Amino acid sequence: MKFLYIFLTHQKNLENCYSRISEMMYNSDFIVVQGGSVDDSYDEEKKILTLNCNDGYVGLPEKVMKTFHFLISNKNFKDYTHFVKLDDDMVVLKKFQSVEGDYLGNVHYLDGNRHWHVGRTGTFWDKIPYLGEFKPWCMGGFGYLVSRKVLETINFQDNADGFLFDNEMLSQIIYKKFKIAEISCPTKYFKDASSISFAKSIQYGLGVLGVSFKHLFARWNIYHSKLYR
Repeated sequence: MKFLYIFLTHQKNLENCYSRISEMMYNSDFIVVQGGSVDDSYDEEKKILTLNCNDGYVGLPEKVMKTFHFLISNKNFKDYTHFVKLDDDMVVLKKFQSVEGDYLGNVHYLDGNRHWHVGRTGTFWDKIPYLGEFKPWCMGGFGYLVSRKVLETINFQDNADGFLFDNEMLSQIIYKKFKIAEISCPTKYFKDASSISFAKSIQYGLGVLGVSFKHLFARWNIYHSKLYR
């Protein structure tokens, strides 16, 4: 097995994070990815991949999708069997030697923030904390490991270029019956990354439901979305 660590950043933050990442990943294979270019290019000496995509926070899913496409189609990366997608502020505490599974993500087992939504929804829910039960939940797509086999099998290039991308990719992985496992990916959130408006949260929630129904319809042979072809 051969692992490549992928750190996603943006042009304004490249200078701030590059030295730290380079020191942390000394003697390990890694690249730093930024967007905002008119062409896709890879600086092999500096290990910087620059893509033609939105370089802002809302462009992260597009950046991930284009990064994966570049990696599985470029000869510089043909020997890598697994890719570890990380944010630029993440700390790698232990480097991989081998893994069992094709997708490894992070699961949270503790209670969440019962007041997270307060002041965010613009509705009467702003004054009511969540009183229900917490179940183990996925921490999101900020850090995970995915195999080359997955990326060469699923049709991820037809996924949404918004934040439904991760949901669609996971659905595709499950549909193709790849092995999924849990892994620890320590990280931190900044304020803008953990905020979403009420309208966008409704849109995202409906999108997640839509992915679930598409998955079920494909499993039941009722309708096959292009995501599962």
